[in-house]
Amino acid sequence: MNNKDYRNLLLRQVNNSSKPAIYYYLRWMYAKIEKNLIGKRILEIGSGPGLSAKFINNKNITLTDLLFWPNSNVNGNVDATSLPFVANSFDSAFAVDAIHHISYPDKAIVELCRVVRPGGKIIIIEPYVSLFSFLIYKFFHNESTTWNYKIPVNGRTVSETASDGEQSTLQALLSNQSLVFEISHKIHKDVSLSVTYFSPISFFATGGLSDPLSTPKKLIAFLIKIEQLLPQNILKLIAARQILFIEVN
Repeated sequence: MNNKDYRNLLLRQVNNSSKPAIYYYLRWMYAKIEKNLIGKRILEIGSGPGLSAKFINNKNITLTDLLFWPNSNVNGNVDATSLPFVANSFDSAFAVDAIHHISYPDKAIVELCRVVRPGGKIIIIEPYVSLFSFLIYKFFHNESTTWNYKIPVNGRTVSETASDGEQSTLQALLSNQSLVFEISHKIHKDVSLSVTYFSPISFFATGGLSDPLSTPKKLIAFLIKIEQLLPQNILKLIAARQILFIEVN
């Protein structure tokens, strides 16, 4: 998919986000982000055309994306692996489904940690390829999904085409036991990471942003409520989404 087609897809997704089931799900998901953001200076990478602005209010968010989005509040042509901001520019940062589209995702995480001040937070939401979600992602999603994916030796996970993505990227990064040390060494800050898993069914029940289903939002609400009762050791086996929290010290 070329960049023009990908822009059109993302713009269609923004329109689709108003449909009841996916709107309910996204409002709930972005609330998980918003409640963890601290401070007033917020950065988002991989903003696309600015979907997050529909769901996160009252925040001074700097929206950035690799693609240029005319007539929007998104700062385009911003490379997440080389952010145009000085160190400690932001109190918090977040990214939703962006890391697996970045050619060198480890560099993007390092950059986020660099531009967020000590005491700040970074929230990253990504697909999670579990025993349950693997087949659904593999056969019903247009992006690559690789079981037990490993980051290539050169660190490059995908091409420079914005639409290219590998669903298992964040899992592969987190399997690197020295990741925390590498981040800390490069930016001279201490960081701590924690991961939680969510949405084994509710996410798929919406149909997703590209082709949302006419699922009743009450059903999505019910599924979310049931899923929240599941312990993390179960969700690690069946979840379709994950959220990484990074505390910068």
